[in-house]
Amino acid sequence: MSRAPARSEPPSPPSQLDYFPRERLQELLEGLPPAEYASLAKSVEKAGSDRSVVFYPSDTQRRLIQIALRPWILTPTQREYFRQVYLHIEDACRKLYPLSLEDPEVKRLLPLSEAERDWFDRSFPHGRVPLQTLFGRLDATVDAGRPDWRDTLRVIEVNLSGIGATYYSFAAGQIARELLAPAFQRLDPTLSFEYADDVLSLVLHQVLDHARALGLARANIGLVQDESTLAGPYEFPTIAEHYRRQGYHAQVVDPRALVVRNGELFAGDTPLDVLYRDPTLENLLEMERKGDDLTAMRFAFEKNRVVSGLVGELDHKGALEVLTSERMARHLTDEQRETFRRHLPWTRVVRPTRTKDPDGRDVDLATYTRSHRERLVLKPNRDYGGAGVTLGRETAAPEWEQRLEEALHRPFETVVQEAVEVYVERYPVLAGDRVSFEPFFNIAGFSGTRRGMATLARMARGRIVNITRDGGVAGVLATR
Repeated sequence: MSRAPARSEPPSPPSQLDYFPRERLQELLEGLPPAEYASLAKSVEKAGSDRSVVFYPSDTQRRLIQIALRPWILTPTQREYFRQVYLHIEDACRKLYPLSLEDPEVKRLLPLSEAERDWFDRSFPHGRVPLQTLFGRLDATVDAGRPDWRDTLRVIEVNLSGIGATYYSFAAGQIARELLAPAFQRLDPTLSFEYADDVLSLVLHQVLDHARALGLARANIGLVQDESTLAGPYEFPTIAEHYRRQGYHAQVVDPRALVVRNGELFAGDTPLDVLYRDPTLENLLEMERKGDDLTAMRFAFEKNRVVSGLVGELDHKGALEVLTSERMARHLTDEQRETFRRHLPWTRVVRPTRTKDPDGRDVDLATYTRSHRERLVLKPNRDYGGAGVTLGRETAAPEWEQRLEEALHRPFETVVQEAVEVYVERYPVLAGDRVSFEPFFNIAGFSGTRRGMATLARMARGRIVNITRDGGVAGVLATR
């Protein structure tokens, strides 16, 4: 007797799913007429300009950062999952500096210069590390619009000090909530969105919580940035103004302008209690090499008055090798080990060595890297902003060989990483009175604290997605 065909269940509405289907979002995008896109494009551009969502490629050039007409939509389940992944990785990274003091191999994989170690030694006498507060971001690829979205999450970099673009994600999210969400809700009144967690609030409360943990009665905030150049993101002045409107004392200060008087930090006549910094330790050392006096900045680190603290400096790309190594496993929880196994791509610091390949086979690292070019990426161990990234699939074999040889001659300065899929979404692009949907690569940035999480959504036409390389941002909306 033949069986009756199985009866298919009707698809669940988006409100009952733990993801917002890509197809549903595409329907909404295609449901907006060209005239409305034209109006939205003007409104979004004006809102970005009014909110100073700008980047300076040089001291004399100013570029308005593109804010996409297609938002990212995340569910509460996704936001909490990404927050937990972030917290697992941040917690493990806090253990890297103490581990490097007792394990010479970890110290080599996460190299610090002698000048950097001097800052660490002064701040952590005898290797004792006090409470360190961090605010960081995981750069990751994820396809959030499909049922198996968890399986697509791959963390490609950890950034725990001097992270940028926080204000850009804040402003893009506000603009998406004010302009894009209402347009979608007119098409489908059953939809309900909210602004995803406010990243500037998360930063603020990390600083305030740090002040409370230190027993400080006051929390005057100094936002530390190099003011000798305008080139780069334009964020801290706008962030300081935002905090002042909320009633907090916040001011932008150059690290060279800080002084110590009677055991307190000052910027001019104003006492500062906690610093939130943009410069990395290498940036500060470069100032000292030029003859600048950073005595007060050293004092701030030694008194543990800086967010992110020094332990954030060990956010090398090589940290991904350490986090997934046997030497680290005994310092991790079962949940952390499973998270790292599932979401951290195979990464190795380039040096003459034998190691396990992605399939667990024992191989010579240089030989494996040479023969699997199309599956791999070479990156500087410590640089950022997409600088120095070599994609094997887009690089001819002779150039790849040259890049590998250079890395082997400067061991521990480069990492080789399994190439992960950078997902493509179709974004609306307005040309005259016509709308086309064109492919853009996407990279997510997840920041998490005990209070919540925030997402930096970046998009670009090329595989290396970064705002410094003409990338744009998308606002993030959260389903209720």
